[in-house]
Amino acid sequence: MKRLLLLGGGHAHVEVVRAFGKSPPHDTQVSLMSSTHLTAYSGMLPGYVAGHYTREESHIDLAALCAVCGVRFIEREADALNLTARAVLDRHGERHAYDLLSVNTGSTPPLHTIEGADRRTIAVKPVDRFIAALERWDANDAAGPGRTVAVVGAGAAGVELVLALDHRLRRKLPPVQPFVLRLVTDAPRILDEFPARARTLVEQILRRQGIDVQTAARVERVDAAGIALASGVRIEADAVILTTGASPHPMFARSGLQTDARGFIAVSAGLQSLSHPKVFACGDVAAVLAHPRPKAGVFAVRQGPPLVRNLRRALAGAPPVSFVPQRRYLVLLSTGGRHAIAIRNGLTLHGAWAWHWKDWVDRRFVARFDARQLARSGPRPSRR
Repeated sequence: MKRLLLLGGGHAHVEVVRAFGKSPPHDTQVSLMSSTHLTAYSGMLPGYVAGHYTREESHIDLAALCAVCGVRFIEREADALNLTARAVLDRHGERHAYDLLSVNTGSTPPLHTIEGADRRTIAVKPVDRFIAALERWDANDAAGPGRTVAVVGAGAAGVELVLALDHRLRRKLPPVQPFVLRLVTDAPRILDEFPARARTLVEQILRRQGIDVQTAARVERVDAAGIALASGVRIEADAVILTTGASPHPMFARSGLQTDARGFIAVSAGLQSLSHPKVFACGDVAAVLAHPRPKAGVFAVRQGPPLVRNLRRALAGAPPVSFVPQRRYLVLLSTGGRHAIAIRNGLTLHGAWAWHWKDWVDRRFVARFDARQLARSGPRPSRR
């Protein structure tokens, strides 16, 4: 019996579990190891923060999905990887052996680059820890009178989050309880990688909502009083949320796996490790050296089907098939309320219709992995 271990409950791995539940690989025990049994769908995180979705609507229940698909679920956090023994060690010191390993654990903001960030900020990733912090924040009434919240990073994640927080706080707090939201970035402008039309639309929305924007502001330190910039300027903040950058768990570089300069697992166009053929990786934790792409959820979702195909081939002793990710893709950027900006091939449009489109896309994705629906439909044959 071969042992396939799926490390991490990311968007590509839930596709693997679903596909293998419909058509199990021959003579193989499949296990999924994750630090949490609920995994948030990244596309719905701003909607969850804003209050448009419940936890159940925006999360995939990994334990239930695995149960209905015949996959063993292990709720443990990985701490080390032993490539020689082919085993993952969890934080309790228990070994989880494999014959074939696939990694889809995501990334986290590089807290080590900002003094005090590990103690004084709330990182948006891992998402489950961010949501737990958000719920503690609600319970402690952190957004009471005069409270100020700063979001560091003004890419898509930072912009969506600050607007979602604005919608959440306006909905939860009475008008007599003011709050201040700040968006801070070291870039010369927000959404630096987006078309000018999208930037203009978002800038107008931020101004209308009264959200303070600080550009060309490199954060050097975070302390109890707020943010200290490299320029010497201080920004008042009672809470700081970090959305900028991405870094992998250091265990992968320590293990001896080949990585890129930032420590992400270096893989081929077939998502196979360039140094250890019994290891595959996808999503944010992987660096496809032949086809570099941004760290965005859309790529992890699209890597699901080719990962399924190549894991089946690896289990059968066949080489992987290359996969070329798309260069152009649709971006649906939520803007707090039930409105969104749609961006495709330079065309930028804004309206309620774009939010409803995004809502339909996101709900359809999560529904694919609803254990109750899969149990009702029963196993169906799938093409290999």
